Amino acid sequence: MSGIDKDTIGSGRTLAAAADVAGLHQRIEELELALATANASAVPVDSNLRMRQMLEACPIGIAILAQDDGRRLFVNGTLVEILGSGTREELLAADFKATWTDQSMMTEVWSAFVERRYVLNFEAERVRRDGSRWWVLLNTQPIVFEGVDAGIVWHVDISRRMPAVEAARESENRFREAVESLSDAFALFDPDDQLIFCNRVFRDLNPGLAANIRPGMTFEDMVRDNLANGRIVAAAGREEEFVAQRMAQHRNPPTKPCSPRGPMADSCCCAKNGPPTAAPSWSIRISRN
Repeated sequence: MSGIDKDTIGSGRTLAAAADVAGLHQRIEELELALATANASAVPVDSNLRMRQMLEACPIGIAILAQDDGRRLFVNGTLVEILGSGTREELLAADFKATWTDQSMMTEVWSAFVERRYVLNFEAERVRRDGSRWWVLLNTQPIVFEGVDAGIVWHVDISRRMPAVEAARESENRFREAVESLSDAFALFDPDDQLIFCNRVFRDLNPGLAANIRPGMTFEDMVRDNLANGRIVAAAGREEEFVAQRMAQHRNPPTKPCSPRGPMADSCCCAKNGPPTAAPSWSIRISRN
């Protein structure tokens, strides 16, 4: 999870489930227009009724919660069906906080809700009335509902795709563990040349750079960090030429791992006066193709 900034809280993961919300974007825009109308200072009764009708017809599970205590002011039929909560009246009377399997996540979302911040594409595991568990993608927006400070909460059930997501995560974890066990230095870059991860050996071969290595750092950032800190003696006086050469080598790597005494050593593998080592180095960049 990416954490909380000034205005939003959300998941850092890229979810296919977000496409479900995007596909209903036009419908949500209609709902937001109705909310804006209902939030006007003078709200005719028929506007509130129309908004309720639109929310009820929405294929996304919707709840509207009071900001002060979290009581449900409205739930649509889709959410009643998702939660298996019996009647609408029973769901309105139930405590939503009890349906979270991870109370720390609930507290994080609730804090954002109370502070009238947006919650965007937040994954959470919830519990139905019968005890079964399901995964939801949450989005919220602060509103005024029929004169009450509140928030609207959209629920998209992503339970069916979560096994595939968990399998992908497990596969990634196994891959990372395997790479970490290598005696070779290994760094993986995305198509934008940003670091995805590197193993301990790669950091050990770059002791001066290690403290600054982080996901998202580009290969060029690494080269320039070494240059700026005087770690590459051979590049003195020809820094830009050296950067160009190293970037060309990086984009067109050799077919076998390079020795730390070879081209990679100058920019990323060995600190100035660092100890010699026989460990080869792999720097892999994922192609967009």
